[in-house]
Amino acid sequence: MCKLRVFFILIIFGGVLQLNAQVNTGGNIGVNISNNIFQIDFAPEINYTTTHNVLFGISPFLLYSKHLESLASLYVYGIRMYGEYTIFQNFFVHLEYEYSRAWTQEGFGVTLHSAPIGGGFEQEISSNLVAYGMILYDVLYSSEKSIRQNPIIRAGVRYKI
Repeated sequence: MCKLRVFFILIIFGGVLQLNAQVNTGGNIGVNISNNIFQIDFAPEINYTTTHNVLFGISPFLLYSKHLESLASLYVYGIRMYGEYTIFQNFFVHLEYEYSRAWTQEGFGVTLHSAPIGGGFEQEISSNLVAYGMILYDVLYSSEKSIRQNPIIRAGVRYKI
């Protein structure tokens, strides 16, 4: 597992030190109701565009989950490291590694790992603002340990500084 983490970190942050990088900020808010579970996910992000086609970033997040029948709740916080590559026009592929900690109402904590991969589309709203949407599949998904269902649908905005 350690080798996998190092691999993702090298891929994601390998191009950040290139000259002429552009800083972008933004984030996403997700709301989902599935299998009697309500989830809300808040994730600001900061990223670098190193070339026209490559973007690397980091995104801390906070997720709240509540089972609608049993009323049991779960708090999850963590960090995502990700990279994107624009294939053509506004379509991109997305690779991500997520490290998180989950806390139940009883105070039990557990460490979670996920590696969503997939693709998406972005659309320029104004000269500095871009909206995006993506569909991801967690390749480390486990029905016993994962906090999200596959596929993961995510949308948000990015502001180019």
